[in-house]
Amino acid sequence: MSEFAAEVAPITYSFRFSRIFDTLHHCHGEGSVIGRVDLRTVGMKQGLAVLALMCSMASSAAMADVTATFADKGRLRTVIEAASDGSARIRQDNGGTIDQGYTLIRDSKVYQVSPGPGGPVAVSAEAEAYSYRQSVARGEIIFTESRHKRSKQRALIAKGAAHIAGYHGTRYEFADGNGPSLVVTDDPRFKPLGMALNRYLSQILTEGPESNLAQFRALAATHGVLSLFGEQDLTQVTFTPIDPKRFDLPAKVVELADVTLPDAGTAAPKRNERKPEVIKGAYHNGLLYLLDESGAVEIWPEGEERGTPYKTPGPVTSFCFAGQQMWAATVDRKAKQTLLWSRPVSTEQETNAGAWSRAGTFPQSDESPVLAVDCSGVEPIVVFSDHLTMPLSGRNVALKGGKPIGPGYVVSQVQGGVLWLGLNAGEWGGGLRRITLADGLMGAPSDIDPKTLCGGALNPGCHPVTGLAPDPSHPDCILAAVGLVHMMSRGGVVRICGKEVSLAYAKPYTLNPDWHWDGKLSDTETSVAFQSMAAGAKGDKAFAVAEDGVYTFTQELKPEFKAFSIWRTGNVDWSHPSYVLIRTHMNQRHSLSGGSFILVPR
Repeated sequence: MSEFAAEVAPITYSFRFSRIFDTLHHCHGEGSVIGRVDLRTVGMKQGLAVLALMCSMASSAAMADVTATFADKGRLRTVIEAASDGSARIRQDNGGTIDQGYTLIRDSKVYQVSPGPGGPVAVSAEAEAYSYRQSVARGEIIFTESRHKRSKQRALIAKGAAHIAGYHGTRYEFADGNGPSLVVTDDPRFKPLGMALNRYLSQILTEGPESNLAQFRALAATHGVLSLFGEQDLTQVTFTPIDPKRFDLPAKVVELADVTLPDAGTAAPKRNERKPEVIKGAYHNGLLYLLDESGAVEIWPEGEERGTPYKTPGPVTSFCFAGQQMWAATVDRKAKQTLLWSRPVSTEQETNAGAWSRAGTFPQSDESPVLAVDCSGVEPIVVFSDHLTMPLSGRNVALKGGKPIGPGYVVSQVQGGVLWLGLNAGEWGGGLRRITLADGLMGAPSDIDPKTLCGGALNPGCHPVTGLAPDPSHPDCILAAVGLVHMMSRGGVVRICGKEVSLAYAKPYTLNPDWHWDGKLSDTETSVAFQSMAAGAKGDKAFAVAEDGVYTFTQELKPEFKAFSIWRTGNVDWSHPSYVLIRTHMNQRHSLSGGSFILVPR
């Protein structure tokens, strides 16, 4: 791919927006803004460059409307629409099935409009640039040596006449014959395109391989353009009026003020200063308990901005609360043992009072690790990859009818004598396990459409399960949240009723402002990835969190939706009376690129 094509190549919404949402979370240094509108790092400069291409079209209100199409020898096509009032729109596509959005300029401002959750989202160039700078400052974008190497200035020379789409021009290229070329024309009707290209080139980095393109600025500023750097030639042009509605902003707009706050911290983290990520949370007696990947536990009093260490018998692998008792599993790697502990936690003041009591000792091995400690049923259950242990009744149940449960994050829920396990193996999927507590018989409910890659509502080879909850609208059913962000975003909430698996809800990334849930989602559509799910404390609701907000499932067919507030700050969000949200990157190496949320009911 050429330098120009690489600059403007379309990219998917889910990655383009990963960085701007992360900026919302990080704009207070160690704190994070609750709400996710993320712009991806690799797409930032490309988006800015394409946006800038439109800027100069607003420079002359006297110009007539013009629509120009450029295309390469393959499927890449660029369409530029410019109105006489300075409004403009640019769209690229490569013949694929996913609409990547377009660039919009109006009222002297430039926006990137992309498919958003349930409708289009416009992000201003200022917001996008700020998010990019924040990512660089935090060390999330690291330039290689070649990116910092300034290209040598080379002479441009005219190489002769060129005839493109019936129009006459002159081709210019570097004197050494290497690199891109540009075909310009003296036809005044095309001059707005040259002015636009000049503005576009002003945004190109002055360091790195793209800096060669900046040498075409002066040439473009005084001519019209018939070919974009030898990659895309003009194929069609019209000068008919353009409907002003083509330049309307969508309902969802992200401005610079939405991603910046006073005194926002931008310092890059020092090497080897990465803190362990939170992997599990539980709320009990007015306290939030958070477990990180190192095995440490913190307690957070209601509404506080920081937690304090909680004393445990050793590094914890999982924990839960059953009544006024806390259960925790630890691993003694030297002795190759898994230890199960319990202690009373009866009041808010008794946060570190009382002693831990050992409730069990089990052989520990890589072949049969502890996957979870579950307290959602009548008694605690310690889940190993090949058996279950129930310390109160003293039962040990071997798992039958399937392979041992593999590595990855595991979520659990007991319902009606059945233990449900949601498996998250990232890009390798995960799916569900259904375990009958009476005999340990395992099943793997799924819904697979073999006609498409990763097709179906619940494909264990592709769909990581990130949360479980009983279904308030179907008492005998369970809901499973699915979320994967890998190359593209995919997710939904699945309903399992016995052997029947169906899609309960999904929200596509779309440019359609009138989208509504009709019970269907194409396997080719990108969709919102759900990051966590849990049952409400009273059991009449189920909450699921995605990057755009929290969805509440009740007895209604369609969930209630509460969008995130981008002004909310802190790693823990206490703002809702029914749940707490915890910001984490635990899933970055698994199913969800970038940051995500754990939802803890209270």
